[in-house]
Amino acid sequence: MKRRLYKLVLFLLLGAVVNVAVAWGGAAQWHDNGDDLRFPMWYAQYGPTHWLAFIVQRSAFVDHIGVFGVVAPESEADFIEEDELRPLPRWSRLKSPSTLDTGYEACIGWPARSLWCSSVWRFTATYERGSRETSGLQMRWKARRVERSDDELLLPLRPIWPGFAINTIFYAAILWLLAFGPFAARRFIRYKHGRCIKCGYDLRGAEHAVCPECGCELHTGANA
Repeated sequence: MKRRLYKLVLFLLLGAVVNVAVAWGGAAQWHDNGDDLRFPMWYAQYGPTHWLAFIVQRSAFVDHIGVFGVVAPESEADFIEEDELRPLPRWSRLKSPSTLDTGYEACIGWPARSLWCSSVWRFTATYERGSRETSGLQMRWKARRVERSDDELLLPLRPIWPGFAINTIFYAAILWLLAFGPFAARRFIRYKHGRCIKCGYDLRGAEHAVCPECGCELHTGANA
């Protein structure tokens, strides 16, 4: 029992390693190919009076959000068409109404998205009344970098649940099949042909409790 438990833990750990390796490989490929941002640009509600402008790209390994700033103040949001409105993906972390972010974020992994990374400028905006020559509100921006620079390779390090668990189990199952699948198939074929599942000795023609060749205990009689 303990041996099976150790094997289970081992393959789950190996599955997690493969999961991270696949995500990092997807991140490297995405970085090498460049951002290649494409239209249309979509908008999402961002606080009570602002709209976030963004583009979502999807590939086999990466879901990517390119963020292009915030539409403000409230009057400018009236020009946004209904078909341009999209909700941000569930995994996106650009949803806080207290800060305004630009840059990009991505979740990476296969078959499920399992790890997250971002390169984001975080802006804090304060509003002042405009002068007589200008109407509406003026914004003053204070910016600080909260992630690495754009030309650096960002490796996804933050897990996304349950995708991380799903991928880990998926890769652990593949590793188990690669490690033990051929042996299980060989035992099954030997059993179907009336041979000892351990050494392949022909057991047909007589009933055996154990294999005469190797002493392996047989749970059923041999085929006549």
